[in-house]
Amino acid sequence: QTPDGYAYVEELIYPDEAPAEGFIWTRELTTEVYGWAQTEAPPEPDPEWYTQPAWRIRAICDVTSYGDGLLIDAITATVDAIEDPVQKAVSKEVFFGGNTLERDSMLLVSMAGALGLTDEDLDSIFQQADAIEV
Repeated sequence: QTPDGYAYVEELIYPDEAPAEGFIWTRELTTEVYGWAQTEAPPEPDPEWYTQPAWRIRAICDVTSYGDGLLIDAITATVDAIEDPVQKAVSKEVFFGGNTLERDSMLLVSMAGALGLTDEDLDSIFQQADAIEV
């Protein structure tokens, strides 16, 4: 122990066993405990394509077949069918006038559900939007 109250702590060997699923090994160093502990793993970061400029999403919807027409037409009809005037205005502004769209936004997830699109379909739209070269 030093005059400042610091003590030498020897290096601990990393555990051989894998942590439980969803956990990681972290150092635990207190005055009572010195060792390794399992703590919940931080969430994985969203992929690069998770947030896109809205124009990219609209462009993909403008060329994606849906039923007898295009996906953009089905989205427009879905938004126009919203009865609550405030929710309709918000939906129009977010999808048609917004700057960016988040893959997991409640608006997109609910619109996708109303159109019968799967999570994979929505992921694909965002990934295609991300791949646009300008």
